[in-house]
Order: sequence, then C-alpha cells, then structure tokens
Amino acid sequence: MNTKITASAGAAAAPAVVLIGPMGSGKSTVGKELAAALNRPFLDLDEKIVRDNQLSIPEIFARFQESGFRDRESQALAEALEHKQAVVASGGGIILREQNRLLLKEKAFTIYLYCDVQTQFERTRGDNNRPMIYAEDRKARLTEIFTLREPWYLECADLRIDSGKHSPQDCVQEILQAAGSLKL
Repeated sequence: MNTKITASAGAAAAPAVVLIGPMGSGKSTVGKELAAALNRPFLDLDEKIVRDNQLSIPEIFARFQESGFRDRESQALAEALEHKQAVVASGGGIILREQNRLLLKEKAFTIYLYCDVQTQFERTRGDNNRPMIYAEDRKARLTEIFTLREPWYLECADLRIDSGKHSPQDCVQEILQAAGSLKL
C-alpha cells in the first residue's frame, strides 16, 4: 500500500481525523471501521447535510445548485471539526474550496483514500445519488473530476492510503500502523 506520513503542523495540533478522497474510495466504510478501532465517534458529512436539510443530495443540488451544496458542506466540515475526537468521512468535493483545505490542514489529521478511476467507476456504477457524475459517460466524468481534484487531495493529506486495491479492514490496519507513532 502507498503510505506517506507528513509531519505537518495540522496533524500534530489536532486530533480530529478526516478521510478525503474521490467518490467510491471508501471514506464512509473505512471511516466507520476506523472510528470503531480508535473508539471514537464517527461523522459522515453527507449524512449530516442530508439530515440537517431534510433533503437528499440530488434534491439539494436541484434546489440550490452545486454552490448551495458546497456552502452546506463547508458548514458541516467546520461543525464536525469541533468534535476533536471524531473520525469524519468527507464528501469527495470537500477540497474544492480553499477555506476547507485550510481547515483540513490546520485542524485535522487528514487521510487521503486514493482510488483509481476504474475502481471508482465499478463502485459507483449503480449509484444514482451522486449528482456530480450524472453524465452520459460516467467514466469520463470520473476521470475529469479525479484529474481536477487529486492535487488538492495530496496537498491536504497527512497520510495517503490506496483504498482501491485493499479491503476496508486492511486500510484501517495500515492507518493504525502508520499513525500509531503520531498518537491519534
């Protein structure tokens, strides 16, 4: 597995753990297992947004467009980071806004779950709850999104794990091994 640990000020200063990465990378699945392993609460930002707005993500996109969703996503991240012991699964686009990238670097230990486009495509194939990939050619759209976002995932990451080739349990074990010396 590709693992990179960076000794950033954000990682040393804040105990919140945030999982970032493209859709289908396993942020929610790995996040739940990591939270259980660390005996911490788990927060899923997409679930929080849906619960707070009493609308599905596609309904939020339809009613408020992407910018309205991103506003809600930024607010949810800021609120989640108040729970310093939480493990947080972010949405794939959390890194699009500079304010979110700054929060991630300053207030969280951020784990980038890397996942290649083919695996993302296979994992999201039957999922119609992802407005960002409503396209005739979903694989091309996933490639476009990944190309845009990956530099920001890498910029924010304190740790990079390849979740496309390993089970969620293996990812959690890799995170625990790599992060043990950082006292998460």
